[in-house]
Amino acid sequence: MKAIILAAGIGSRLRPMTNKKPKTLVEVNRKPMLKYIIDSLMENHIIEIVVCTGFESREIINFCKTEYPLLNFTFVENHEFETTNNLYTLYLAREHLNEDVILMNADIVYESSIIGDALSHKDSVICVDNDRYLEESMKVTVRTDGTIRNISKLIDENESYGCSIDIYKFNADDVKTLADNLIEVIERKNHRNEWTETLLDTLMNSVKMRVYPMNINGRKWYEIDNYEDLLEAETLFNPLLEDLPSKSTYILDLDGTLSLGDMLIEGARDFIKQLTVKNKNIYIMTNNSSKTPDYYMDKLINLGLSDNINVISSLDLAIQFFREKNLTRIYWVANKEVDAYLASVGLIYDDKSPQGLLLTYDTDITYNKLLKLTELVHRGLPYYATHTDVVCPTELGYSIPDIGTFIELIRLTSGFVPQKTFGKPGLQGIQYVANKDNIKMSEMVMIGDRLYTDILMTKNTDITSVLVLSGETTRDMYEESEIEADIIMKSIYQLKDFI
Repeated sequence: MKAIILAAGIGSRLRPMTNKKPKTLVEVNRKPMLKYIIDSLMENHIIEIVVCTGFESREIINFCKTEYPLLNFTFVENHEFETTNNLYTLYLAREHLNEDVILMNADIVYESSIIGDALSHKDSVICVDNDRYLEESMKVTVRTDGTIRNISKLIDENESYGCSIDIYKFNADDVKTLADNLIEVIERKNHRNEWTETLLDTLMNSVKMRVYPMNINGRKWYEIDNYEDLLEAETLFNPLLEDLPSKSTYILDLDGTLSLGDMLIEGARDFIKQLTVKNKNIYIMTNNSSKTPDYYMDKLINLGLSDNINVISSLDLAIQFFREKNLTRIYWVANKEVDAYLASVGLIYDDKSPQGLLLTYDTDITYNKLLKLTELVHRGLPYYATHTDVVCPTELGYSIPDIGTFIELIRLTSGFVPQKTFGKPGLQGIQYVANKDNIKMSEMVMIGDRLYTDILMTKNTDITSVLVLSGETTRDMYEESEIEADIIMKSIYQLKDFI
C-alpha cells in the first residue's frame, strides 16, 4: 500500500499567506496540513509516500525531508501547475499507480482513524461524510447495489449520499483502470485542466470502477480553501476548547477585543452575559492609558455590559509601582484627563527635579512635551512607560498611532527606552488577579487581539491564551509570527458556546 498526495496547487484564496508558501504548509493550530496527513499515514503504517508538488515545490520537499528524515519520499513535480489541475498532476505520477493506493488532496485535515478504516476494506472506497451537504465539496450518489454512480460538486442535495472528504482508497484492479484512462484523457484528449474527480465520475458511472462509499460516521475532517475554512478547522481540531468551562477567570483586552472605539464588537454583550451566567470572574485588562479606570467602568456600563467587571489599567499598575517605591514627584506625559487623575491619586507633577518619568498614551501630545521628556531622559532619570502598544484599533476601519510610536521616537532621538513598562506583556496585572482572587494561572483565560502584548504575556505560563482576529492581528500576521496562541477565533462571539 502506498499513498499519493496531490499538493501542486497555488491556494490563491489563502493569499497573502500563500504568496510564498504552498497551501499544504499553511498551519492549522500551528501544525501544517501536510503534517496532519503524513502523521496519519504513518500511524496506519503507510510509509511509501508519493508527494506531487508544483507551486513552491522546494518548500514542500524541504519540509518532508526535515520533518521526516527517516521516511523515503518520492516527489513528482508538476511544472505547469499554473495552467493545469490535479488530474494532470496525478497523470505525472502514473508510474506509481501500480498497487493498492490511498489517494488524497493536500488541503485537508482529518482524524487518522479514517485512514485505518479505509484500509480495512478490500473494495475500493471513497471516504464520505453522509451527514453533511456542502456546496463547495464533491458529493456522491449511490446505486441500489451500494456502489457510487457519480461524484461531482453539482449534485443536488436531494440526490446526494454525502460529501466526499477527498480521501480515496483504490485496490490494484481499479488503480490499473485509473492509470490506463489517465493516459487516454491526458495524452489523447488533452484534458489537462480538470479535477481527478471528473475522470472518476466517468469511470464509476460506466461501471469501469466499482467503488463504495465509506461513511466516516461523524468523525472530524475539514477541507481548507479560504480563511473561513481555516478558522473553522482550527476550532474543530483544538482540544483546548474543551477545557474552557473549567476555567474560573476570564481576562479580556478591551480595544480590538470587546470594542472598537465607542462601538461594541458584535456578540460582545452576549459573551459577557454568558460569562456572568456561568459565574466566571471577569476582568478587563487594558493597556490604553489615554483614559482613566473610572472612564472604562462608565464605558462598560454605558455599552450595556455587566457592572460585575473589574478593570485593570496599565495606568493604575504604574501608580501602584510608584507607591511601592515611594516615588511621588513624577514628570508625566499625559492628556488633560489622565493628568488630573494622576494628581488626584497623590502624585506630584514635577518637571524640574522629578524622581521618575512616566510616558502615557497622550492623545494631546505636543512637541514641547517630547522635548522636555527627551531632556530629562538624557539626565539619566528613571524612565517608565505605561505600555508598548504601537497602534490602537478604531471603529474607523484603520488603526491610529499608540504609545509605542512615542517610545520609538524617544529611542531614535536619545537611545533610551523605558526601564520598565506596566501593561501587557508584563505580568503585573496577572499577579494582581492571582493575589486578589487567590487563584492559579492555570485557572485563567486571556483573550486579546494583539500578539506582542495579550498573547506574549501568557508565554511560559499556564494561562490559556485566545487570539481574536477582530482587532490588530490578522490570520496571515499570525502565520508569520513566532508568538503562539492556544486558541484562535474570529471574535469573542465564537467562544460563547465553549464556555
